[in-house]
Amino acid sequence: MYEPKNTFVDDVLPPALPKDFLEATYYHYRDFPKPYWKRYLVAKRFVDCRQAKTPKLIKSGLNTKFFVMENSSDYRMDFYDGCSVHEG
Repeated sequence: MYEPKNTFVDDVLPPALPKDFLEATYYHYRDFPKPYWKRYLVAKRFVDCRQAKTPKLIKSGLNTKFFVMENSSDYRMDFYDGCSVHEG
């Protein structure tokens, strides 16, 4: 976790990144401090949602376009006549 020291925190702009990588504290998943668990779970939910909506593979055919999403369990097939099939 990185918490900037002696800087004004603005709600619009994120804090500047540390100039020295030793200013930040790094944790392993098993050693993550309990007060940050909720933030981690919110971030994980966001990443999972992005992976479900981001195509990993796109295959185009004569009548259709097929998408396999990043999490590999969701897919979508769009037909050029307007129909769409999706799973996930």
